[in-house]
Amino acid sequence: MKYDEGFKLLICRWNDNSVMTVVSNCDSVLPVSNVQRYSSAQKKNVAISQPAAITNYNINMGGTDLMDQNMST
Repeated sequence: MKYDEGFKLLICRWNDNSVMTVVSNCDSVLPVSNVQRYSSAQKKNVAISQPAAITNYNINMGGTDLMDQNMST
């Protein structure tokens, strides 16, 4: 494979209920948004920051799940 200087990849690792790693060639970390997650240590919902790449992944994941389901049938 040829290495291209202009080809840029974002590799983003984020800790939610488990570690989530996203690789993208068309997204970025910014803007960072706040999301609510339950903290078992604090026994309440807390606001944590979430990179834009993770937010976009979560928004568009439904289509991928549907495609996987259709392909298996």
